[in-house]
Amino acid sequence: MKPAFVQIPDTGTAVNRSRYLRDCMKYVVSQGHFPLSRDAYDTYLSMDQGRFTSQMLGICQTAYLFIDFGITKDMTATAKIAAKQDIPVYFVKISENYPKEYETSLADILQEVSEKTKIPIEDLKSSTRKREVVDARDIYYRRAREVCGKMYSLAKIGREVNKDHATVLWGYREACETKEIADQYQEYYGSNGTGK
Repeated sequence: MKPAFVQIPDTGTAVNRSRYLRDCMKYVVSQGHFPLSRDAYDTYLSMDQGRFTSQMLGICQTAYLFIDFGITKDMTATAKIAAKQDIPVYFVKISENYPKEYETSLADILQEVSEKTKIPIEDLKSSTRKREVVDARDIYYRRAREVCGKMYSLAKIGREVNKDHATVLWGYREACETKEIADQYQEYYGSNGTGK
């Protein structure tokens, strides 16, 4: 397999990014290339996107730019650099069913909150009133509302953890207004809610 540079734009919070990344990487492998992507190596690298792009294009023979979420300035810059080096660039759209196929589900959000808070999903779905579990549930309510907006009703968000709509509304307010819970949410997701 030959290395290929892969660029994937920011997908926003309402998208299950790990599922989208997996499908992009599968596509590149199906084309007979080994994907080199900032997204795949982000944990191990501390260089910015521009520097990563320049260095990786130097060792790649092909570039795949995924455009399901539009063409970004970074992609345009990558295409120009690749053209100067005579590297073929492919603009790829993975899904005709976007956004449905990659929407973040309530189960995805619950899983993410469970991982971040270290509270098992079974506990989040239980009737326990332990403070750390209640706080984690409140974080789930807020995350679900902020990621999915009005896509899911309060009742539907609550059903995921066996609670009613009034509990969700109360918990959402707690996660926004109670300093300890709001600080915890900020720690997990940052001020802009993206976790970056």
